[in-house]
Amino acid sequence: MKKYIILLAAACLALCACAQKEETPELVIIQEYFNAPAEGWNTSLEILSNAEWKVSCKDDWIEISPDTGSGKASVSVNIAPNKTQSSRQSEILVACIARCYRIPVKQPGAK
Repeated sequence: MKKYIILLAAACLALCACAQKEETPELVIIQEYFNAPAEGWNTSLEILSNAEWKVSCKDDWIEISPDTGSGKASVSVNIAPNKTQSSRQSEILVACIARCYRIPVKQPGAK
């Protein structure tokens, strides 16, 4: 009887180990760059992932919401008006366990 219980327990452990196979983290970003007008722009960034992700930008003239999540999401990107005559550039970083994408942002100066 003990043999059967031990064999049954071993079989259950083997099945549980197979069922808990981890997926390879993936991250897909459709947008390759943003060319914003000097007047500013509200747009979105589509994220497809099977893992947790984080979006960030070092410049305060670009606002991102939400900046963290998991799975599929539409992230709001608000690019403020450029009131100077100089063009400006930045980048939005999208990262998860497996990947990091850099999305360039360009905006001309005001006329």
